[in-house]
Amino acid sequence: MMAWGNFLSIPCPKKIWDNNLKKEMLSLLPFIGLIAGLLEYALCLAMRRFLLPISVSAFFLTLVAFGISGFMHADGFMDCCDAILSRRDLAERQRILKDSKVGAFAVISMILLALGTFAAFFAICERELATIAISYTVSQKVTTLINPIALISIPVISRATAGACVLGLKPLQTSQYAVDTEAVKAEDKNASAKNLKRLAIAVLIILAVVLVVTVVLAARISKEAISIFVFRLIVSTVSTLLATRLFAELARKNLGGMSGDIAGFAICMGELVGYIVLAFVMSMLI
Repeated sequence: MMAWGNFLSIPCPKKIWDNNLKKEMLSLLPFIGLIAGLLEYALCLAMRRFLLPISVSAFFLTLVAFGISGFMHADGFMDCCDAILSRRDLAERQRILKDSKVGAFAVISMILLALGTFAAFFAICERELATIAISYTVSQKVTTLINPIALISIPVISRATAGACVLGLKPLQTSQYAVDTEAVKAEDKNASAKNLKRLAIAVLIILAVVLVVTVVLAARISKEAISIFVFRLIVSTVSTLLATRLFAELARKNLGGMSGDIAGFAICMGELVGYIVLAFVMSMLI
């Protein structure tokens, strides 16, 4: 409930907050990503069912990608862009990061991020329709089900990677995840290690289930389809993981530590790369 109320804009039946369970909450990020991914996947299927124009479909997918978190990750993205692109000294960058005012760098970066995400979803929807059109009549229903399945794994791996960075990297002193005394730091380090294990187990289970479902559905089309759809899934997932980790490290080095804002920045950039790679792979393997 705590993770749901904090990371999802879907109404939570009972909001709970315990300051001592912040790290445990992060270990549930893969499940938050699973909800986001399933919603994107279901929305994609629904829009195909009602034959919405590609541009409209891409708009709604973009809206869900940012809106599912209540635009929390987009807010972190904008704060980081304002701070990093200011090119000031470290102390000033950290001050800008915590400043509630929105600067020009944040606005420009957010526009580019939204346009990039929209373009990626547009290409994904376009390639999806083309794939369905050339598939055999018998396998069209299965192809419709399996085509957007990689949309499930991208939000899972982006949130899991960002959560792992918050748990495993040194936090900013102004971050809510920072601790003060040495005794608390030692205890916090042990708790972080346990939660990293829980997070890793959760993401591996989710991705394994998605992979098995992909193989089962693809096998109903043809043997060649198995390699095609598994390749799409693996490449887009690994690209998202690497991009999320890369941008988290980039922001951490520029701002002097890890924080929730940096995690949001990394999630937005990781998912953008994942969606672009998925669109590219779909255009190659049609």
